[in-house]
Amino acid sequence: MSAPKVDKISELLTAFKLSSARRGGSCRRQHSAYALDTPHLASWDSLDWYEIVQEWELRDFLVSGTAEANLLMRSLQSCLQWYEKADIDEVLEIMRIIN
Repeated sequence: MSAPKVDKISELLTAFKLSSARRGGSCRRQHSAYALDTPHLASWDSLDWYEIVQEWELRDFLVSGTAEANLLMRSLQSCLQWYEKADIDEVLEIMRIIN
C-alpha cells in the first residue's frame, strides 16, 4: 500500500483544523473551560476515520499499521495537538479579556 499524495494529506490537515476550530468555537459560545481532550488517532478504526476522511484508500492506509502509516499517524497526532493547543490558548485569552 503506497502513501497518500500530498494533496490528500493536506485535505486531512484542513479537516483536522476545521474540526478543532468547531470544538473551540462551541466552547467560546458557552464561555466554558476548555479541557484538552485530543483524540488518540492510533486507536481509531476505519469507521472513526470516516467522519474526517471519506476516501476509502486514505482510510485504509491510515489503519494499515505499516511503518509509513505509523509515521504519518504520529505526525497527524502532533498536528492535531498543536491545533488543539492553539484553540485552547485562544479561548483562554478571550475568557481572560471577558473577565
